[in-house]
Formats: sequence, C-alpha cells, structure tokens
Amino acid sequence: MGSPHQQYLVVGRIIGEIDKYVHMLISSQKKEIKILTERWQRIGSAWATQLTNVILGPAKIGASLICYEPQAYDPGPNLQPGDTRRCIDVPVELVDPSKA
Repeated sequence: MGSPHQQYLVVGRIIGEIDKYVHMLISSQKKEIKILTERWQRIGSAWATQLTNVILGPAKIGASLICYEPQAYDPGPNLQPGDTRRCIDVPVELVDPSKA
C-alpha cells in the first residue's frame, strides 16, 4: 500500500500565514495533511487554518500546498479561486491517520 508517509500533490488555499506543523483532516479523502511551515498569523479571533478548494492529485515527492494570503488585514472571505495575491508554496505531506 506504499509508505505511510507517501506524499501527494496537493493544491489548496490557506487564509493567513503558516507556522509549525499543522494537521488538517480532509474528511472526503480520509487523509491528514501535515503542513511544514513556520508562522501562523491570527485573523480576527480565529486561527487561519481553513483549507478551501482542496484538490488531491497523483502521488508526488516534494508535493506542495499553494497558499494565498489575503492582503493586509483583509478578513479573507472575498478571496477568489485563482487569486494570486502573495502566493506561497508550502511543502506538505499526506499521512493516512490509520497508519499514524
């Protein structure tokens, strides 16, 4: 079944800047995304950890997550697909939680 740390090509968006290891479960895929990053930035009263428009592609070493940070202090909901404001590539790793 492959390594439990097999990587996948992941394309998605994170609102905000990233920090530490962040684990997000994509329920439809039953996979856990481990985002290897350095800074989380608070937006309002909540951590900006919401992933949207997630697309799982073929397994690929060195997979990355494409993150879009809203312009300074923008609350974020108006972020549109294809928006390229401050685009950042972030290495990620998909881990099957059942093998963790």
